[in-house]
Amino acid sequence: MTSRPLLCSRTSPFPFWIMATCAGGAVVPARRAVPTAGDGTYSHHRTAVTILCPVPYNQDMARWAANPRERLARAALDLFVERSYDTTTVTDIAARAGLTKSTFFRHFTDKRDVLFGGQDDMIATLTTSVAAAPPGQTPLTCVMALLDALGAYFPPEQRALVVMRSTVIRGDPELRERELLKRAQLVTAIEDALRSRGLDDLTARLTATIGMLAFEIGYDRWAATANEETLTSHAMQALNELAEQATRFGPASVTATAR
Repeated sequence: MTSRPLLCSRTSPFPFWIMATCAGGAVVPARRAVPTAGDGTYSHHRTAVTILCPVPYNQDMARWAANPRERLARAALDLFVERSYDTTTVTDIAARAGLTKSTFFRHFTDKRDVLFGGQDDMIATLTTSVAAAPPGQTPLTCVMALLDALGAYFPPEQRALVVMRSTVIRGDPELRERELLKRAQLVTAIEDALRSRGLDDLTARLTATIGMLAFEIGYDRWAATANEETLTSHAMQALNELAEQATRFGPASVTATAR
């Protein structure tokens, strides 16, 4: 049997991002693929940390082609934009991808999981990046570390998919609420990681909030541009602007008056 490289999906905040380990221009399997009886697809076992590598979605791909998770996610996004999130069913998604419903449920718990899966992985990445900052570093240095970690999830070649996802979420009140909840959970996780470094509660909360605000500003700018500047670069610029704006507040001379 002729072997072929497999492109595998890693669970991420947006699971349709294509993840693979690339070396010397070749795509190397980032997970071990195990054949699944029934429809010729594969289940995957994590064997390595991976980096992003794009693969175009092709509705006419053979049913046995690798990476059914990515095919399903891209098909779902297409349908969410074309028809709306509410009117798209799992059956529709599977049919568009050329796979079965059972294959869909091997990769996603439901259609919402296509948009919001991978939160635990992102939290682990953020907390690890903060913990890895050298001892004695300032809170700002920790923010820079987490922005760098977040930016790695969003390569320039995936900008179009980011815009599609944002469009779907903005058009559905329930999804917008879910997005806000996810971001609140990220802030809480960052706060906890900062406290573990010895920061007091107020400093940890302020640092985490500023970090997430810088990310959100950078994210919006990155999604709206067509150049190759990275999300991390946009987020770092936003962080610098926030720091500059903070200096304009003036001295802290507010005095509490008892009544």
